[in-house]
Amino acid sequence: MNIHENILRIKAVSQVLSELNEEFVFVGGATVSLYASNPELATEVRPTDDVDVIVELASYSGYSKLDERLRSVGFQNDIESGVICRYRIQRIIVDIMPTHPESIGFSNQWYPDGFANAVTCRLDDQTSVRIFSLPYFVASK
Repeated sequence: MNIHENILRIKAVSQVLSELNEEFVFVGGATVSLYASNPELATEVRPTDDVDVIVELASYSGYSKLDERLRSVGFQNDIESGVICRYRIQRIIVDIMPTHPESIGFSNQWYPDGFANAVTCRLDDQTSVRIFSLPYFVASK
């Protein structure tokens, strides 16, 4: 896996999310190369099999409503994995995690502040996504 594959996955997920995209922040290993000041130096990144995103939710009912919206744009619950927040879209594994543990029972302590302080990252001329600012990315690891 290389920088281009990770970015293509993020871009594909972003495009499927379409109008919902602004509600999500991309986090995790797939975003590592987006923090490189020199993309040529980021050609070798840790392989990742999924794309992680977070969404601001504080209740299970909110997560259920989000699940309906995700399925309406083509996401499928990955029930076989046993991971409650795991979906698949275009053969891409996507973990969609809440900012608050009340919705599905877990979260990362840095997600709420990281979400609030997310920055926009341009992937190409047509696609931008939100990611953690660098300090929150490091803290969330």
